[in-house]
Amino acid sequence: MLVRARAPGLSCALGTMLWMGGRATAGYRRAQGLTLEQENAIDLLLTGATDRDVAEAVGVHRVTVTRWRNYDPRFQASLNRRRKEIWSSSTDRLRAMLPRALDRLERELEDGPGGWRVAVSLLEMTGLGFRGRGAQDTLGSVGIGSTNAESIVEAEARARRPDPLDELLRGEPVNSFERERAGAELARLAAEADV
Repeated sequence: MLVRARAPGLSCALGTMLWMGGRATAGYRRAQGLTLEQENAIDLLLTGATDRDVAEAVGVHRVTVTRWRNYDPRFQASLNRRRKEIWSSSTDRLRAMLPRALDRLERELEDGPGGWRVAVSLLEMTGLGFRGRGAQDTLGSVGIGSTNAESIVEAEARARRPDPLDELLRGEPVNSFERERAGAELARLAAEADV
């Protein structure tokens, strides 16, 4: 497991305290990118650690980690990007099994009643005949959100529209007011003081 550390003498930007309502949230405010704690949190989340374990390891409250995952578009995008990188290597292994799956499917179609389901499932997971998903939604990206912070904010803005049916019918793009309002709300929720 990789745990990043601050270089000696690194100043205030990463280690400052942000006071909100009489409480402090350590190291959260940043000009750009993620804090050291957030980078370490992503490394740990990718290993399957719980929010509680991650929080203890990086020195923040468990609720802070949950807020990063749920309300911080930059954190979400970075986590999703790293998840896709990991899935990419797994997907390559599945694709390498494709010829054997096709052989098994062929044998099962000719000879047997049961094993063909495994072969069909493997074909669907690799993207061939993947039902109900877009061309981009193969095994490598199903269940993983956007890797772009702006897209996450835009999706949040769309979700906050009063009438989702209206959105479907008219498909109007998110305007700057909606984007700013959703971004501000996500920032507020992500930066709330630890409980």
